[in-house]
Amino acid sequence: MVDGPKLIRIYFYIPRRTWGDAPYPPVHGEKLWAEQIDNDTYRIDNVPLYVLDVNNRDVVKGLPDSSTGEVVFQEVLRRGGHSTFRVVMYEGEENAKAANQLIEFLKDTWCCKVERDANGVIAIDVPPVSEDSARAIRGIIEGGVDEDVWARETGFDAMPP
Repeated sequence: MVDGPKLIRIYFYIPRRTWGDAPYPPVHGEKLWAEQIDNDTYRIDNVPLYVLDVNNRDVVKGLPDSSTGEVVFQEVLRRGGHSTFRVVMYEGEENAKAANQLIEFLKDTWCCKVERDANGVIAIDVPPVSEDSARAIRGIIEGGVDEDVWARETGFDAMPP
């Protein structure tokens, strides 16, 4: 059996902000899986659920924390071409059904990866796509916003305009 790349977890501090009337996100940090490329260089191999401005497949710099030894994110060194969108579900059975349809459609049509949490946050990793596909994906996500199914947040959008 061939061993795959060794993955480690990188810690990202997350500043709290407000979304609507509530503090957001509900965590102060997030750990993402990453493949070590060099001494302090890593390729993200995870869909960020709360971290902004970092996407799956980005190459980042991480340094060990002097007290814990945990690798802590420093900066993005190179973009991997992926985009991350988050939708936060509004309550209701119909909204949950619409979210599940969205997820399956994006996974089946554009090979998107998805992470979700118990609070109704869905993070969508969009691999590099064509301009037409980018327009379609944005349209689908914005359609849910317009229909009051979910709220939307963009992590980092690498898709063509």
